[in-house]
Amino acid sequence: MKLDKLKTKYLARNIVYHDKLESTQTEAKKLAKQKVKNGTIVITKNQTSGKGTHGRVWESNPRRKCNFYFNFVSRM
Repeated sequence: MKLDKLKTKYLARNIVYHDKLESTQTEAKKLAKQKVKNGTIVITKNQTSGKGTHGRVWESNPRRKCNFYFNFVSRM
């Protein structure tokens, strides 16, 4: 996908991809502290210690053919 074709002002103007992460949320928070661009999306195929709502663990199953986990940096 060509990012120059997007019609968004911030969201997905910068994409960070990892084959495997502990948590997209943790990575997005780390990048936000490093002053990454607003709207940056963090994507992974395999998440090993994701964080769900109410403190629940969110893990992907690497044996499934279609895994797609993401989070994005938002400064509002």
